Amino acid sequence: MIFFEKYPSAIYIQKNSLSFYINGEEKHLEFPEDTVSEEDIINPAKYSKLIADFITAENIKSQRVLLVLSEEIIFKKLIPATDLKLLDEKLADFTEMIPLESGKLIKKTVKLNANIYLFAVNKQLFEIVLETLEGLGFKVLAVVPLSLYSADNSLNEDIVRKIYKDRGFLKSANFLNDSSVLSNGGKSKQALAIILFLLAIVIILSFFLINIYLKQSRTAFKKDLKTTEATLEASPTSISTESAAPETSTESATLAKDRLRVSILNGTGIAGQAVKIKNLLIPLGLSKIEVDNAGGASTTDTIVIFSPIVAPDLQNEIAALLQEEFDNVSIQNDLDSLDVDILITTGKPKATP
Repeated sequence: MIFFEKYPSAIYIQKNSLSFYINGEEKHLEFPEDTVSEEDIINPAKYSKLIADFITAENIKSQRVLLVLSEEIIFKKLIPATDLKLLDEKLADFTEMIPLESGKLIKKTVKLNANIYLFAVNKQLFEIVLETLEGLGFKVLAVVPLSLYSADNSLNEDIVRKIYKDRGFLKSANFLNDSSVLSNGGKSKQALAIILFLLAIVIILSFFLINIYLKQSRTAFKKDLKTTEATLEASPTSISTESAAPETSTESATLAKDRLRVSILNGTGIAGQAVKIKNLLIPLGLSKIEVDNAGGASTTDTIVIFSPIVAPDLQNEIAALLQEEFDNVSIQNDLDSLDVDILITTGKPKATP
């Protein structure tokens, strides 16, 4: 008998074999003992290769398929739906009885009528089949336990149609549906509902507390505003518009010694007099010094004129030095020349003892 085209084919996974229900025909693949043992796969690579070689040899074309798990590879426990509160405890006890590592197991619960079915299976048994089929272009629609659909654990065309037609139940029975697979911790839907309920209560309480806080804040603000307005009306304050005049420094800026321009004029005609004074000023840090002869008649007084940018300390040093060399030294501070900062015109020197 040929399946209707709109229904997928099925592959029945048993302990040591696979049965292909394709286009109304059944094709059977037996696995050797060195490949599969009880509920575990000894050689995954060989297991996959045997499946691929069988499909190629039997000329089975890629198509939509259901993977149906035999009861002999499924661990199953039935509990009444009235024991839902004990679901976590029952699942923990159920898991401890399975002789496989927890990392290899995939578990799920399915509610059917008044009962809850606890299922567990070595996921490697169907994952290798699934990966091999998809590698050959097949599309696996679901992985389901046969015991949910067949009381005598037999698979035929009618059972395959029954599995595929009830899409709602297929979703809850499908091991590929992550939403129906329980983690190894086994949290029940009831526990999830309690958590969501408590979370909703926290959100509602937070909303009311925030609302109360905002109302109190607005009330306090209005009260403070009224108090401030009353205070301003009772004792208005005057605001001074006068601004303090900025303090100004009466001390002029001074220039560094090595940048001051000095001119020394020989006012007596005595040879070398201006050069002598230049040599006396160099140790003071002055370097820009020019010497020349003064025009006109000779003078007796030594005249020193400073620019405002010459520091007072330096003025005193120069005056003291000149007073040791000359009889009369006249100090002036009104130099307005743009060419020099210190102008010295030499006069009559002191008599040598």
